[in-house]
Amino acid sequence: MQKEQKARISTLGRPLKAVLSTLLTVLVLMFSSISSADDIDGVRAAVFDYFEGINEVSEVRLKRAFADTAALKSVGEKGDLRVEPISAAIGRWLAGTAKQRRGSIVSVDLSGYPIARVVFDFDGAYTDFLTLAKLKGQWKIIDKVFIATPSCCESDR
Repeated sequence: MQKEQKARISTLGRPLKAVLSTLLTVLVLMFSSISSADDIDGVRAAVFDYFEGINEVSEVRLKRAFADTAALKSVGEKGDLRVEPISAAIGRWLAGTAKQRRGSIVSVDLSGYPIARVVFDFDGAYTDFLTLAKLKGQWKIIDKVFIATPSCCESDR
């Protein structure tokens, strides 16, 4: 008789454990989705600081968008890798004039937190492949690889 009671008591704990486990899983998913929404907003803010920083010729927005060690990379006409430190690119962009360009985020991938990947269409003239990292609580572009359409001029970029 005692063995039967012990068996019943131990089996009653299983549904409770399952309910608690499910509840914990739901709570974790809820909080992670909130975090992901905030992170997507942070990624978008950094990308549009970059884009509008060029449009507005705004040093503040450009420096807010990029990590100090970021670089711009592209493949030259002869198949060579071109690398430009962000400080040089920002200097070049600040020497330009304000323009109204169009830009849109094509995709955002946050699957490797705290790293994000963004594909950005820059006025139909460039496709930017941006890598961002969450550094000290702020999303920053740490690397930019871009391709230009044949009709676009390199000096504008």
